This record gives sequence, C-alpha cells and structure tokens, in this order.
Amino acid sequence: MKKTTLIAILCCALPVVLIVLFSTFAGKRTDRPTPSVTSLQNNQSIGVQVGNMAPDFSFETIDGETVTLSELKGQPVLFAFALTEGCAACIIEAINAREAQQQVPFTVVQLAISPYETVESLQYFQNEYGAPDWLVGFDKDYKISNQYQVKSADTTYIVDANGKIIYRDDGDAAEIETIVNVLKKL
Repeated sequence: MKKTTLIAILCCALPVVLIVLFSTFAGKRTDRPTPSVTSLQNNQSIGVQVGNMAPDFSFETIDGETVTLSELKGQPVLFAFALTEGCAACIIEAINAREAQQQVPFTVVQLAISPYETVESLQYFQNEYGAPDWLVGFDKDYKISNQYQVKSADTTYIVDANGKIIYRDDGDAAEIETIVNVLKKL
C-alpha cells in the first residue's frame, strides 16, 4: 500500500515540477543576445523601447546600396520588419504607411526577415503595397531583428529626426491615423 501511495504522489508531483521548470526557463534563449541599454551623455540611452535612442544598424537594399539608420537622421523614419508572403498585417501596414506618407513626410525602411525572401519578392511587395522611394532590404541573418527584439512579423518602429524611438508595435498593423498622429507630434 505504501508503494502504491508513493507512486501516485510521484505521478502527480512530476508534472507539476516539470511545469514549474518549463515556465522558469521558457523564453530564455541563449542564441539571442541580452539587450542592454547604453547611457549617453545627454541623459538619453540607446535601447529598443519608446523613449530610447534607436541602436544603429546597416542593411543592403534590393538595389545593392548599403544604408545605415544614422545616415537617415534629420528626418523621421518608420522601419518595419516584415514578410512579403503570408503576413496580412504586413500588407495592411505597408498600405497604411504609404497612405500616411501622403499626409506627413517620413522615410520608410522595409526589412524582410525571412531567409527565403528574394529580390523579386521584395520588389513585388514594394510595387504593390509600398512606394518607389522606400528603402527595402534584407535581414536574413536576423542580426537587426535580434538587436530590436523582434518577436513577430510586422514589428514596426518610428524614430524622430534625432533617432529617438517614438513608436513601437509588435505585430499589429499600425493604422494610418496612428502613424500620422505620432509624426504630427514632432
């Protein structure tokens, strides 16, 4: 009888222990660097949250040009991490950004986050849903996505003319009004 009771207790306790261990260690990926916030002299800090100065990054456009975020200072920039296929929110947000750009001037950077994207798929996406002046490129190695803690396609940031993050969404298509209102506050 004691042996049966012990087995029953172990059978009940083991799943609880496994759940506790899994919930404790789930999400702690070792392949992704832990983000840090670096202090600047003006009480600003570099980070990926609203209010931080945006970390600098470079990428290659579909035209073969290398673009660095810091080179775009002096103008607001919306940059979105997207998929050209299978992401309805990415398409909606691209269309919304194109419409908002007609009301308020800003630069758009569209970064494809799938290693399977091609120049042709990005060109099609830009022609169908974006605009010819958009800077469209690749983040095939996920370096920029990891730096910006991207957890889903259609993660979008808006930085002001000084490089400060003023808007961030994680996977929801930003509405035209939202984009315009954020930029009009500048």
